Amino acid sequence: MKPAPFTYAAPSTVEEAITLLAEHGDTAKLLAGGQSLMPLMNLRLARPQYIIDLNRIAGLDSIQERDGALVVGTMTRQRSVSNACPLCGNTSPCCLRPQRSSATSRSVTGARWGGVSPTPTPRLNCRQSC
Repeated sequence: MKPAPFTYAAPSTVEEAITLLAEHGDTAKLLAGGQSLMPLMNLRLARPQYIIDLNRIAGLDSIQERDGALVVGTMTRQRSVSNACPLCGNTSPCCLRPQRSSATSRSVTGARWGGVSPTPTPRLNCRQSC
């Protein structure tokens, strides 16, 4: 099956995305990795009128250390952090364990870090966890 018709927007800044989301409200869905949304749209279980694609917004895919904590941007691909901690290189830090145990190789390749957890993740100190 194919998705119902929709209007596609690919903003280049966070501000543009927020404006589009405010303008279209509940009739819009955000597209990041698409691992959940696209199958639902193809089955017509989700029928958003507007798709706001976040993939062209620069800076949301960063991995950095801030104040001793690992900060992973919401658009970072899971593959970027699935094999080892990007800061210390440890292959089994506790911050990556849930992802390893629940993700398939296909979802890790395309899925975004922000899609992993719909709720805030506790702050982890990389040096203490690794």
